[in-house]
Amino acid sequence: MKHPSSKANAIKLRFRTIQSKIVLITVVFSLIMGISVSAVSYVIYTRYLRNDLIRSTESNLEFAAKSLDSSFGSLDDLVRWCQNHSSITAFAQSATNNPSVKLEAWEQLNSQYLNTPLSSYIARLLITSGMEEYIQIISASYSTSSNILDIMQTLDYLEESLKGYDYNFSMGLIDDPFRSISPKQVLPMIRPIYHTYSSAVTGCIFMEVSTALFADAFHTYASMEGRDMYLLLPGHAYLLQGDVFVPTSILDQAVPFPVSGLLYETTAVSRSQDSGNRFYYVSRPISIPGWYLVQSISDQELHEQNSTFLILIALIFLVVFFTGIVLNLYLQRLVNQPVRKLTAHMKQIAAGDFSSNPELEWDNEFGQIGRGMNAMAANIVQLMDKRLADEKEKQDYEYRLLQSQINPHFLYNTLNSIKWMATIQNAPGIADMTTALSRLLKNISKGNHTIIPLSEELDLIHDYFTIQKYRYGGAISLDIQVEEETLYQCGIMRFTLQPIVENAIFHGIEPKGDAGLITIHAFRPSEGLVQITVTDNGIGMTAEKAAALLTQEDPQKTNFFRELGIASVHKRIQYTFGSGYGLSVESVPGDHTAMTILLPDRLRSANPSPEKG
Repeated sequence: MKHPSSKANAIKLRFRTIQSKIVLITVVFSLIMGISVSAVSYVIYTRYLRNDLIRSTESNLEFAAKSLDSSFGSLDDLVRWCQNHSSITAFAQSATNNPSVKLEAWEQLNSQYLNTPLSSYIARLLITSGMEEYIQIISASYSTSSNILDIMQTLDYLEESLKGYDYNFSMGLIDDPFRSISPKQVLPMIRPIYHTYSSAVTGCIFMEVSTALFADAFHTYASMEGRDMYLLLPGHAYLLQGDVFVPTSILDQAVPFPVSGLLYETTAVSRSQDSGNRFYYVSRPISIPGWYLVQSISDQELHEQNSTFLILIALIFLVVFFTGIVLNLYLQRLVNQPVRKLTAHMKQIAAGDFSSNPELEWDNEFGQIGRGMNAMAANIVQLMDKRLADEKEKQDYEYRLLQSQINPHFLYNTLNSIKWMATIQNAPGIADMTTALSRLLKNISKGNHTIIPLSEELDLIHDYFTIQKYRYGGAISLDIQVEEETLYQCGIMRFTLQPIVENAIFHGIEPKGDAGLITIHAFRPSEGLVQITVTDNGIGMTAEKAAALLTQEDPQKTNFFRELGIASVHKRIQYTFGSGYGLSVESVPGDHTAMTILLPDRLRSANPSPEKG
């Protein structure tokens, strides 16, 4: 039989192993995760449920508010009709008791009352002529034998209500003052009747609106079992009990409660606690200033809906707990850590960092993946470097190829022009053309510099234009305008202007059959930019053709370079300087064509110039 101390030592040793520590850590971690997930889920669900109930209540109150807005609009229309109808104002202005005027006013009032869709909610509609005569429309249940005019003179809120420009509801909901037996609750709507030709008050409109209007709106749109509904007026708060509104002060104890995600910005939410139960109050305004519809939500209602979720939380807790144990036991050391490191390295490569990570080269299958990723990153770097070198070599080759593709027809035409000039006349221009041709050929064949100063590009244009000018018998002119001396040192791609000038001659001026002018204007439109505009007064072109110049090569190749067209120049500029630069074309058929070159303002030192002569 083993000694008890040796058994205890074995248990201690077992818990010192890495496997035991991992199991212990996994159990504790899973327990914490289960409790945390359950608690967070419960809080989130409770908050979501509460906010959902608030939004649902908010939506119901909005329907009720819109219903009351519409109802008060109809009632206000009736009041305004009374203020402006000729029969009513005639009665209100009558100095003596005129039966015919009074009868006519009553008949018109009764007809309008019957046509009002909310007439069932109007307990009494009373029109007075000063305080001497009155007519009224009244529900049978609201009839009274009291002296109407005497009672009105005792109403302390009547005079104040007649002074303002709008309704005064400071009296709140009141018992019908004209009914002495079992008076019913009404809302007075009081407005004056003004004299037709002055602002003098000649009469009074006293309309009693039954509180059933509010109760029906609540019951129709916002009624929910176990919830209290309130009506707030300026200085008054009422609780709806059955169909009666009872004054209450319970809302005075509520404090504002912030809620995110409300349906309407004007919704207000407050909270109070009464007898251990917490209540939320959702209020929506209606169009009458200071009026609100309020409905309560009890915490008890939230707890009743949480019972099902608590069972689900318990199941989630158990699943998370046992799943955490199983997964952590078998995957933590063997899979999770290597995968995380490999994933992080993959993200590093995806972000553009291709550095090698020797820590990923374990002595297992994951190590093979790590070595493969390091090798892949190195290969990507080599491929990128090779691609950049190939692209540069390709550009240099294409440029040299362009330099070598001089159209023999151009040389033929030039030499032929010189021949005829020498034969026909003792032309002094022969030396100029020969010199210009010599310089032009030297400029084309010299060096491999892609970007040159603007001054060198303009020298090439001078030589080229000299030849073309003699070819066309002096019918074309060139005007170069450079606004600042420093612009001559700004960098421009070689052979940028020549294709544009050539296009202006052959496709703009030559078809015109008349003398033409080409203007080159260089200036700085703003800091950091250089703009060169080449304008000819030729035949112009349509907008479609102008747009096509920048997207495709003209099938009629230029006479100077076979493949160096306008679109090619545009692409070369964008490839070299960026997509924000390049060419744009503006042309008016029959008038002119203007090609604009936009370049970055960068200085470029001059290259050794070819010999003159």
